[in-house]
Amino acid sequence: MTPQEKLEQYSKEITEDLKLNEMVIQQKSFEIPQRKHYWVTKLILETQELNRLERKKKALEKTALEKQEPLVQMSTASMKNVIANTKPMQEITQEIEDQKMLVEYLNKVEKIFAYITNDVKNIVEIMQLQVL
Repeated sequence: MTPQEKLEQYSKEITEDLKLNEMVIQQKSFEIPQRKHYWVTKLILETQELNRLERKKKALEKTALEKQEPLVQMSTASMKNVIANTKPMQEITQEIEDQKMLVEYLNKVEKIFAYITNDVKNIVEIMQLQVL
């Protein structure tokens, strides 16, 4: 699944997680810790994937530099620029950028869940005031 597809799926799940109304407020308040854990786990897994991609990119670059070094007399910086413009390097760079965007999104989701407990508490208090 691509990062864009994951983002769409996560967005749909989060939308469902954050739907609150009088009928489900108590149930949702009990589910918040579990859902927060779920999203923190997703964040960690996607961060691990980002780290894996970055290691893969470094390995690709290293391999390409080792192959080029004996053949071409260029500075390392010049060779890195040439290698960066190759199709495999451009593809992995794009994958890394997409993965960074997904990790950033999940960081924001985690912050939302950090504050939702207060939001639910405030909603409950408002509902109690309306009953009085």
